[in-house]
Amino acid sequence: MSKRNGGSNGRDNERDAKKAAFIAAFKERGAVCHACETAKVSRATVYRWREDDDDFAQAWEDVKDAAVEILEKSLYERGIGWEEDVFDKNGRHTGTRKRHDTTAAIFWLKGARPHKYRERRHVEAEVKFSVAQYFREADVRRTELARN
Repeated sequence: MSKRNGGSNGRDNERDAKKAAFIAAFKERGAVCHACETAKVSRATVYRWREDDDDFAQAWEDVKDAAVEILEKSLYERGIGWEEDVFDKNGRHTGTRKRHDTTAAIFWLKGARPHKYRERRHVEAEVKFSVAQYFREADVRRTELARN
């Protein structure tokens, strides 16, 4: 994963192995702090690698993109709903019912079509402002302050 050219030495191999371990852990655990812990590298180190190594930075972004897609799919599935078994008080199966998560549906729609589902604020205001009037009033205030 190193962007350096030329031969590699043991130190480069060790660094590349740690980079690969971090990316694998990041993919598995989903958080930089947990991936650092698993790969036994500091946060400062991985952020420096991300700055200095284009391949590492791309691998990092690929992991994040894949995670976002998984979350979007999960959010969508919760929003459209799922079947849930229903039991009576004696524990006997009596049927199924459709459940859904309205909040998940709202978030998914806001992300999928922000132009249509974003929060809107409508503010009306009528402002009448005269620069000349402002300066006249300022002159009056200055005159009053000078008298006191």
